[in-house]
Amino acid sequence: MTTPRSLTRTAAWLLAAAVVAGTLATPATSHARRRLTLVEDGRGLLHSYSATAGLILNQSGDFNLWSRGHKVGMQAYGFRYYERNGFITGTIFAIMRMLSAAAAASGPKSYESWTEGSYRYTRTTYYSQAEKNAMSRAASNDAARAFTRPGQSFDLEIYSRNLGGDSSGYKVTMMAGGVKVSGRGQRARGMVDFGIGFGSVDSAAHKDGKYLVTHWAYFGVPIRLTYAVGPVNIYGLWEWNWLGHTRGSDTTGSSRGANTTEADVAGMPLRIGLNTTLFRRLYVEAAASTPSLTSGVFGFVASAGARF
Repeated sequence: MTTPRSLTRTAAWLLAAAVVAGTLATPATSHARRRLTLVEDGRGLLHSYSATAGLILNQSGDFNLWSRGHKVGMQAYGFRYYERNGFITGTIFAIMRMLSAAAAASGPKSYESWTEGSYRYTRTTYYSQAEKNAMSRAASNDAARAFTRPGQSFDLEIYSRNLGGDSSGYKVTMMAGGVKVSGRGQRARGMVDFGIGFGSVDSAAHKDGKYLVTHWAYFGVPIRLTYAVGPVNIYGLWEWNWLGHTRGSDTTGSSRGANTTEADVAGMPLRIGLNTTLFRRLYVEAAASTPSLTSGVFGFVASAGARF
C-alpha cells in the first residue's frame, strides 16, 4: 500500500522533473527571459493565463464532520488540475447558454387558457422566425462574452484511496469571472469570483476500533475573494451548498453494527489560504479549511503542481 511518505517522495521527484522539463521547453528570446526568477508578482497568477497539474492533500478539511462524538480526521490524497483565465469554464458556460437559448426558442412563447360557457379554450403562441434569429444572436453574443470573460477558472480535484488516505471521489469548482477590486485591469490586486461547484467524496476511517463511513455531497455556488500581496495571492473560498439546505448536514449518523457509524454530510466548506509560483513553473498552495462554519472541525489543504 502506498504510504504518505512514499507518496510525498514520488511527488517531489515528479514535480522537480516537470519544473526542469517546463523550463527547458520554454522559448527565450533574450538573456532576461532566460533568467529564472524565484517568485513573480501575484497579479500574474490573478490576471494572466495559467494551468497547473499536480497532487493535492486534503487533511480533515472539506469532507470531515463530527459524527456521534468521533473526531476522525479524513485523509484524502489525489490529483488536481487548476486553470485560471483559460477556456474550459468559458466553453462550458457558452455551451450551456446556447443550449438554453435553443430550448427556449423551440418552446411556446406564451400559453393561454380560458373558459366560455361550457367550453374551455387554449391558445399557444410560438416564436416567429425573426424572433428566433434575434434570440440566437443574443445567445451567441452572451456565449462569446462568457468564453473570453476574465477571471474565469476551472478547478478539478480527484481523490483516490490508491494514493493513500481513506477517501475517494471528486470536486469541481468553475468560476465564471467576477468583480475586480483595488485597481483596474492588470493592476487590480483583488478580485471577487462567483461560479458553480459540485462534488461527491466517500470516506471510510477508523479510530480506537470505531469505524466512520461518510458520504459528502456538494452542489452549489462558490464565492472566492483573492488579493495579491507581493508574490503571494491570499484568498478565502466559501462554498454555499444547496444540498446543505435541502438534505441537511447529518452529524449524528446511523449505526451499522456495534463499531460502525454511517453519515451523509453536506457542509458548506470554507478555505483561507495562499498560493504562489516558484521559478515560474512550480505552483504551490496551502489553506486552512473547515467543512462548516459551525462544525468546530479544522484541517488543511495543500497542493503543488507544474505550471504550464
